[in-house]
Amino acid sequence: MYRDETDQNLLHFIIMQNLPIDTIGNILFTRENYRQLFDQRDKDGFYPIHFASREGQVNVLKT
Repeated sequence: MYRDETDQNLLHFIIMQNLPIDTIGNILFTRENYRQLFDQRDKDGFYPIHFASREGQVNVLKT
């Protein structure tokens, strides 16, 4: 899976930009890929769920 210079993946980006994860997730990710992205930390040790929590995006947990 692609990561940027901070080791963040596409899911990190989608969550931080407050994009509609349910719509984008259904289009871009298979269930397996979503789980793989969900479990990747960035260079600071943060998972996408950390950003989701910070941004109040509880819908990420439902996907």
